[in-house]
Amino acid sequence: MGPRLPRLMMAARREWYRPFQDLWAISKAAVTLHLVILNPYTLLSQVPPTATWFTCLDLKDNFSCILVVPSSQPIFPFKWKNLHIVVKTQLTWTKLPQGFKNSPTLFGEALAGDLKPLTKGGGEI
Repeated sequence: MGPRLPRLMMAARREWYRPFQDLWAISKAAVTLHLVILNPYTLLSQVPPTATWFTCLDLKDNFSCILVVPSSQPIFPFKWKNLHIVVKTQLTWTKLPQGFKNSPTLFGEALAGDLKPLTKGGGEI
């Protein structure tokens, strides 16, 4: 298994805490991937004047739905302590974790690949 990463608890509300993992060391060691981001003005200028319906989706935090391949999962281990039965278990992220610098880029590439085959009215979406 790879290095153990610190697992912290962050107050989400007064009654409960949510887990938070500091991925600073992993992000520092990882090669930065650069996503090509299109100019929104250029994109909007391509909407024909006859169009009456179009939408823009904010998917900025949806990278947590992308699965991490099993061979890369050992990069993201953490220990979890069950307070009820006082047992520590080592787990690993199976989806792109928040805090990893390349998560948004990897999500953008996966989304672009999924949207590529879609067509509407002879044009690409």
